[in-house]
Amino acid sequence: MNRKIRKKGFTLIEMLVVIAIIAVLVAIVIPVVSNATTKAKAATDAANLRSMMGLANTLLMENDTNAAATIAGLQAADSATFPGAKPYIYYVEPGFIIAYFAHNGSFYTVDSFADAATTGSAPVPATLPSEGTSYPVGGSGT
Repeated sequence: MNRKIRKKGFTLIEMLVVIAIIAVLVAIVIPVVSNATTKAKAATDAANLRSMMGLANTLLMENDTNAAATIAGLQAADSATFPGAKPYIYYVEPGFIIAYFAHNGSFYTVDSFADAATTGSAPVPATLPSEGTSYPVGGSGT
C-alpha cells in the first residue's frame, strides 16, 4: 500500500496568487481613500470659513466701529488643506464680508473649498472685489 503523505500548508503558487489579489485591491483602494481625504479636508475648510464668516458678520453688524479689533479678536481656524495658511476676513461693510485662507500669495474662499469638496481636486484661487480691506483673523489689521 502506497499512500502519499500530504503535508499541511500553502504552496508557493497559492501564496503568490493571494499576494497578487491583495496588491490589486490596494491599487484600487489607495486612489479612492486619497480622493476622500481631499474632499474631507476641503469640506472642513469650507465649514470653518462659513463659521468665521457668520460670527464675524454678526459681531460687525452689532458693532462695526472698529472692524480690525473685532476681527482680530476672533479665534483663528487652521486650514486642513493648506497647513500654515492664514485666515483673513475681507470687510467691505456690515453684511458684506468674505472669509478666506491666504496661502503662498493666493487666497481661497468658501466657494473655492465647496467646489473642491464636490470634485475632490485642489481648490482654485479666488478673486476678491476691488473695494474693501482684509484683516487677519486673530491678528492686527493691515
